[in-house]
Amino acid sequence: MVEFSEQNISAISKFLGTEPEKNENSWCWKLVDPETKNFLFLTIYQNIELNGSKINLASVQTSFGYFELHNFSKIIFVEPNEIAFLQYDTQKLNCLIVGKNCTCSLYSNIQREIIKHNFAELDSALLLSALQLALFEETLS
Repeated sequence: MVEFSEQNISAISKFLGTEPEKNENSWCWKLVDPETKNFLFLTIYQNIELNGSKINLASVQTSFGYFELHNFSKIIFVEPNEIAFLQYDTQKLNCLIVGKNCTCSLYSNIQREIIKHNFAELDSALLLSALQLALFEETLS
């Protein structure tokens, strides 16, 4: 689990170009795309109590839906305009990708083996997740 520090908050704020609203255990960045008028609220919650443990949570609300990723363990800044929140183990990968232009993608329960697979041999239905998530494979331990 990623412990949030002022350094994490500053890095996200600098990348998104806006400061968050701070509450007791959360930070919320509000984005609006001036061209499309789409909006996106990215909220990071820290130390949420669940069955005697503390977890973190990234949530995204847009005009198109609501998305959550629980217990992410890595944040990756993808230039020029995306932040990826990753939750993974040796078998599966879950990823929430948030864009400065109010885009959001959620990949859930993805078999890590497809990321290492020869893309030419993959079923076309698996290509988008394989290509997108392959960017992160070398940073995962």
